[in-house]
Order: sequence, then structure tokens, then C-alpha cells
Amino acid sequence: MTYIRRWLEGRLSDALATSPAVLLQGARYIGKTTLARRLSASALDMSNEQHAARLELDPLGTLLRAEKPVLVDEWQLRPQTLWDIKTLVDSEGASGFIIAGSAGYSRLEGFNQFPLTGRCGMLRLRPMAQAERRGLAVAPLADLLFGRSDEWGSPERLEHGAYMSIAVQSGYPGHAGLDAEEAYDALRRIAANIIEADIVRHQTRRDSAATRRGLSRFIAAYASHSGRIVDLLSIARAAGLNYKTAAKYLDMYDNAFLLDELPIWRPTADSQGFRHPKRLLSDPGMAAPLIGISRKELTGSPQLLGGLIETFVHAQLSAQQAVAVEPYEVECYDLRRSSKAGRSAAAYPLGEIDFVLRSAKRSAIAVVEVKARNRVKRDDADRIIALRDAIDSDAAARHEFASGVVLCCGDIDPTPISDRVWAAPMSALWTTGGARLAGEAPP
Repeated sequence: MTYIRRWLEGRLSDALATSPAVLLQGARYIGKTTLARRLSASALDMSNEQHAARLELDPLGTLLRAEKPVLVDEWQLRPQTLWDIKTLVDSEGASGFIIAGSAGYSRLEGFNQFPLTGRCGMLRLRPMAQAERRGLAVAPLADLLFGRSDEWGSPERLEHGAYMSIAVQSGYPGHAGLDAEEAYDALRRIAANIIEADIVRHQTRRDSAATRRGLSRFIAAYASHSGRIVDLLSIARAAGLNYKTAAKYLDMYDNAFLLDELPIWRPTADSQGFRHPKRLLSDPGMAAPLIGISRKELTGSPQLLGGLIETFVHAQLSAQQAVAVEPYEVECYDLRRSSKAGRSAAAYPLGEIDFVLRSAKRSAIAVVEVKARNRVKRDDADRIIALRDAIDSDAAARHEFASGVVLCCGDIDPTPISDRVWAAPMSALWTTGGARLAGEAPP
């Protein structure tokens, strides 16, 4: 299979140059090992019996003698390896460790303290974005909205049906060359394998059948709610589970990097946001297989379609963090009426705006509203305009308003709606022209 260069490659190279170790995290089959091997001179795989035996016999010597950079793969099978690396970093000044695994370090039972704090860079490899899988030049949408790029270029012109076909594609690199039916079957196998892995890690075999059914029902219910701000109890009820069990399963899937939860951004200290996060699958292509319906049924359901499109847009925005000139975090906006809100907070619009991109370098935000239909109506931007006006007139606002955009699934040109507010096609996420090649490290 031809290697598709990952956007995170530049960030991983930079992290190796500045940190003794780099923890590369992400879901199973997402391409962590393939990426890490491109930058490593040797590898120690904890799932390899010979490698594991060498580490058990002489862990410090084995790690120290390995040609650097060395990939330490599937570290979660031997968590003690992280402590061994800490010892070498502290006592020998060793460096050049790429640590990869398919489990979040903070969630393993009996492993509540991360030994490499202050010694380790952390990167998450996400499903491929559309521009990434096509090898296109791209200016991340955030760079446009924050004023780091000055032109929209010529977004690809697509009809509504074409957007639906793109939205259900998986970002897993192994599926890039598969047709739709083959990719669907492959994603179902991935989901089943992840469930089995969690059963082995957390349960006895006596419980495995019931746990498998519960995990399947939970992730199907979660996928049906992807793209929505919803409390966990609602998902638990939809899955026929009690809250405690649902919380346990949420941790298991979160630990496998299949889920994302976006916090609610608040414009002022006294504003009251919805207290539950926006919940999303990390890969939109997983939605139909996890729910247990066909892709056609998914895109034909008005109830599910909006969530699918939001899940897709979030996947693009999250992947573009690796190449954005302006580092940012992805959050959402959902302000609720509160008796505790001050006079300043009362000026802000109530309700939801799909995504808030919060600059990590300065006090600025950009906002993105997503529409699953093929055109943008004037009132689609009303909440963005109201937010802009409230921030502009509020001296106590936490952030300045950079700009906002309403994205739709239609054949339209990028068009200004109001001051710093645009309408644009969804294809602006992957065919907007940029000065650097996709995958090139930002300046």
C-alpha cells in the first residue's frame, strides 16, 4: 500500500528535536506505527515476544543500546517501560524515544501517574482529513478565519449528494483505496476488534458475552448522538444501560481514541454554558457501521444527517490542527439563560453555534456553523453576527472575534454575509489554496 504522508510527521520531527521522548497516541489502525517507523532508526515492539523478553531481562540496557530514534511500540502491554525510559532520561540524559500505543496513558488500571511528565511531548494522530488523503495543498480553515491566509482560493464545486458520499468516508489510512462496501466491512471489523480488546483488558471471560452486547449497544447509541450536546444519561437510556455502566463504557471507548468531547466555550466569566459537552465520533466513517445501518440509510435520515455532517467537519478541523499556522483548540458554543448571568453576559445570544476555534496564542476566537443542506440562508448567520456584536461591544470579553463562517453542502462560492462573517461550501475545508504543501510543517 502506498504511504500517504501524514500531516503530523512534521510535528513529530519537531517534537523529537525538543523533547527526550514523544508519546504518539491514537486509535488502533490509524497509522501510528507506520508514521513512527518513518522517523525511527530502530524499533522495540511490546507485542513481539523476543523484544518483550529482551526488555524483561535487561530493560535499561536494551533501551539504551537501541539505535536512536527508537520506536517503543504498543507500550501499554508493558507500562513499566515508561518508568525505564524516565530512569534513562534522568540518569543518562538519554533521548530519541518515540512511544506509540493504542491506549491512553491516564486510563490504565493501576497506572494513575504518568512517569514522563516534563520529559515527553504528546501528539495525537487523528483520522486523515480529506486534503491529507488526497495530498492537496491546503490553507487550514482556521488560518483563513484568524487572518493568517488572505484568500479562499477556488473550493471544489460539488452537489449535495457528493458531499454525502464524502462525509461517510473513513479517515483510516488502510481504507483509502477501498470501495465503499469494502470500507464499510473493514470498519465493522475494526469496531469488533476494539470491543474484544477492551473485554480482554477489563473483563473476565465469564462476563465477555454480556459485556460485548453492552459495549455494542453503547457505541451504537453514542454514534446516533454524534454531533450533539447531550448528557450521558440520555445515551445510557438509548442503549438500555444504567448510568454507571455507561460511564464505564464511555471511558473504555475514550481510552481507545474513538470519541471526542468538546467543552462549552463561555464568552464571559459569568455566562452560563450548557453543562454537558458536545459528543462526537473521531471518525465519521465509523457512524453507519457502529449504528448498524447502511450508509444510504444514514444519509437519508434527517435525524442523523446533521450529526454526521458535524462529525465530518470536526474531523477536518481536528486534523488541520497539525498544519495550522495559528494553533487552536476546538470547542463549541451553547449559552443558556441563567439568573446568575451578569449584565455583560445577557448581551450574548442564547443557543448553539457548532464550533468555536479558540486561538492558543492570543485571545481570539473564530466560529463555524454547519448546515447539512445545499445553501445558506441569511438567518443562518444571525447567531454568529449577534456573537460578533456582543464581543465587539464588551470590554470585559475574554476573547476578540476574528471571523465566522457558515458552511453548507452545496455548490456555492465563498460569499461575505456581513462584516467578518462568510458563507462557504464545505469543500473549503479541503480545496482552499495555500502557500505550503499539505503535510509541510508550519513556520
